[in-house]
Amino acid sequence: MTGIYSQAQKLEDRSLTGRINRFLSTPQYIMLVVLLAAISNIFSLELAVYGMYTVLVVYICLFGTDMLPMTPIVICCYVAPSAQNNPGREETSIFFPGHGGNLIVLYGAVIAAAVLYRLIRDRKQFFSQKYTLLPGLLILSAGYLLSGIGSDAYPAAIWQNLRFALVQSCTLVLPYLLIAGGVKWEEARKDYFAWVGFCLGGALLLQIGWIYFSGNVVLDGVIHRTQIYTGWGMHNNLGNLLAMMIPFAFYLATKYRRGWIGTVVGSAFLVGVLLTCSRGSILMAAVVYVICVLLMLHYAKNRRNNFIAFVSVVCILVLMFLLFHKQILQLFSDLLRRGTDPSGRHQIYSEGLKLFFRRPVFGNSFFSPGFMPWEWSTTQFTEFLPSRWHSTIIQLLTSCGVVGLAAYGFHRIQTVRLFLKDHTKEKNFIGCSLLVLLCCSLVDCHFFNIGPVLFYAMGLAFGEHSHKSS
Repeated sequence: MTGIYSQAQKLEDRSLTGRINRFLSTPQYIMLVVLLAAISNIFSLELAVYGMYTVLVVYICLFGTDMLPMTPIVICCYVAPSAQNNPGREETSIFFPGHGGNLIVLYGAVIAAAVLYRLIRDRKQFFSQKYTLLPGLLILSAGYLLSGIGSDAYPAAIWQNLRFALVQSCTLVLPYLLIAGGVKWEEARKDYFAWVGFCLGGALLLQIGWIYFSGNVVLDGVIHRTQIYTGWGMHNNLGNLLAMMIPFAFYLATKYRRGWIGTVVGSAFLVGVLLTCSRGSILMAAVVYVICVLLMLHYAKNRRNNFIAFVSVVCILVLMFLLFHKQILQLFSDLLRRGTDPSGRHQIYSEGLKLFFRRPVFGNSFFSPGFMPWEWSTTQFTEFLPSRWHSTIIQLLTSCGVVGLAAYGFHRIQTVRLFLKDHTKEKNFIGCSLLVLLCCSLVDCHFFNIGPVLFYAMGLAFGEHSHKSS
């Protein structure tokens, strides 16, 4: 009987479906998905690329071994939009109805139907998985959904507020459930998520390079950071997400004979963050870079080659600075001039706390009345995504009150406990990536942006189940 099953498995492995499924578990597949996102971003081919992603998702849900290949697609859908289709700047963006938005909604409906089919088909697997972090995620989502109850803004903005709160909740919960419950962890490769982060970092470097090449970023030898933006975010968003990818380059440096390439690429990610001129991201990128170098030297089997690569990179950078220090200092003169200037955050935080004390229990909703932080959009997109308070703590207090902050605190306790208990190499590097997001979010609004939280939620799932992977 065993021989019959083995023969059937061999035949399945040799079939077209078997070959495709093996490809979906490889770094080459991840590179393909991420390359499509970079092409979409640079050449404004969002509708075509989203169509390809839809076909991939349908195949994965109908014939895939598990939901692991969904991982790069989830985050790449976020980083695919081009500057020409930035919904916060362009009224003719494809994300608005009549310009392509209807087709994107159709893609979304097809994807939702395919995922729902897979969830129903594999319901035994989904219900049998352990979801350690789910209680905290649900409690935090409840804190979002209860935001603003009883406030002055609530009656007028109730549907806007509930819509935004629901989006934030889904961004946290759905990717976590999809990956934690839909992956056959005993068969998944341990470095899959690291390859997603590594390739995504490469795509972000390409996007930053294209911004510098195609825009008016450098004028009179000085970088003007207001010109650093793309279809899904500005310089702070680019800097934060790229900084989150640094740990994965160093993780891969510990795994392979030519791991020194990971050390070089991780250093390139740090330079890329510097080019975004995002001060919070630069600070956290530098801190996590040092931590990851130490972790890499601790874990790497090829420690000597990695150390030589690290020293070589440092020497090259120091030499370049010594040779071109005048030009480099002029290039970053605007960044250096800003220094530790809070850019108006002190006023934002002060006004946010005033609102909190008016409605301390459930907050004032995400669409608070009165003072609002600076407008980030010039289009009707602000009706969907409100201005935010540039700090996770102030955002929670102002929008959700002590109820929201307490919910966040419970979730944070769960995540800290997860990453401090039963250390694995995978957990440590994933934890470094998520730490970048959380620390940068203390001075910015990244934790209330969709893309970083999609990656964060999947990172939690991989961190929780990494010990099971092969």
